[in-house]
Amino acid sequence: MNDSAINETSFNGTTSSSGGMNASALQLRVDESRIIENIEMYLRGEGLRVFENNDGQIIQQRYVISNPKANPIGIHSLINRIQAVINSAVVMGNFLLDGKDGRKSSMYDVYIYHAHLSITEMVVTNCYKWEINDDDINAIIDFMMDLIVPFMSRLIDNKEREGLAETVKHVETSNINQRSDDNSPFKFFKR
Repeated sequence: MNDSAINETSFNGTTSSSGGMNASALQLRVDESRIIENIEMYLRGEGLRVFENNDGQIIQQRYVISNPKANPIGIHSLINRIQAVINSAVVMGNFLLDGKDGRKSSMYDVYIYHAHLSITEMVVTNCYKWEINDDDINAIIDFMMDLIVPFMSRLIDNKEREGLAETVKHVETSNINQRSDDNSPFKFFKR
């Protein structure tokens, strides 16, 4: 392994490209698995090392940074709770805007309030059974909420659906334009 080729990533890494959208971009828009994985790695006390091996392949490898924040049952329970709060079905929701100013969504505020409350109650109620240190309780709750809040904000004023519709439209257009063989059903529409 070449030490100069090692790049460490944070728990919450995000990659963005404006070079065009395709089916993988569509999947990325509704995929919550990176957020779930970031939370799981945090709870397990793990980091992610990314490096290029001798064959030129990019390798992602988890490694231990610290002791886990909870025992395996606690980690499993917290991940299940997070998956109920954020998932690909939830991201297709819509938090309507309130009032004339068009900048506030009480639906979003209530959702975040209840998510925060239920996660807090779950952690505090089970902290000793799950072997969570008292000093880690707030950090665990804050870490999860810091990832949930921006994810769920995409639903305000239907912005995620609108963006998804643009992605789908672009993917469909790209797929039609990429068909260039003479047997294409669209050959009569070519310029």
